[in-house]
Amino acid sequence: MGDCWNAGAIIATVFLPPLGTFMKKECGFEFWISILLTICFWIPGIIYSAWVVAQQIRVEAMGPMPGH
Repeated sequence: MGDCWNAGAIIATVFLPPLGTFMKKECGFEFWISILLTICFWIPGIIYSAWVVAQQIRVEAMGPMPGH
């Protein structure tokens, strides 16, 4: 995805962590963990979501793997 989408995901992660996770991973396991952490403990929710978003941006930057 584009740089604007990545910036939007990072900003969303700071204010509403599950939204940033949803923007990068959709409605998967990571999204539900982010919701749980954010409801129970706001700061761990932000940290986890930021990690998920950063990892996904890194994977997208690497491009497709050879042979896939």
